[in-house]
Amino acid sequence: MIDTRVVTQEFQDKILEQVRKGQEQVRKGQETMAEAFKSWTAAAQSIAPQLPMPTWTARLPKPEELAANAQEFATQWLAAQRKSSEQLFAAQKKFAAEAFDAVKPLLALASAAPGASDSKPASHTSHTAKPAGSAKPASATAKRPGTAKK
Repeated sequence: MIDTRVVTQEFQDKILEQVRKGQEQVRKGQETMAEAFKSWTAAAQSIAPQLPMPTWTARLPKPEELAANAQEFATQWLAAQRKSSEQLFAAQKKFAAEAFDAVKPLLALASAAPGASDSKPASHTSHTAKPAGSAKPASATAKRPGTAKK
């Protein structure tokens, strides 16, 4: 017999596991990008003082401005990732609810089927279990003297 609560719980656990895996992957991506921006900023700051300054460099942003712009970009990127993760989670939640609603009738059928099959054989066997001669009146089935089997 299928226990619908167990099936439902397993279904929910599998969906939540996939959601958690997705969130973990997003978090790792965010950490990787944050580390990359930090290393790029450090590399830009270490290289900038070593290069000779041509005259056209006065129009370029200073290393501090580049670092600030990179950090601002990283902040915006992380905010977009966060928003994307929230939207993904909402979509997964909606999908899980729709999937559960779609499976609900099947679970109801699965839980109803064993109960219905248990009651049918019981009523079926009660009809066939009666002896063939039980329909005769009691007086007809009474033994007559001298008719007993030896």
